[in-house]
Amino acid sequence: MRTILFGNSYGGYLANLCAKIAPWSIDFILDNSSFVNLFGNIFRLIGFGKE
Repeated sequence: MRTILFGNSYGGYLANLCAKIAPWSIDFILDNSSFVNLFGNIFRLIGFGKE
């Protein structure tokens, strides 16, 4: 079964965050108007920005 996430605004942000945390479980994301980044580099503070 395919897993497709769709989100507008914060929902798009959460869909991308889910793909960042567990990319093996998501097949496709439809993102409409989410943020490019949240408050600058907050992900670097919680450890998701370094790859």
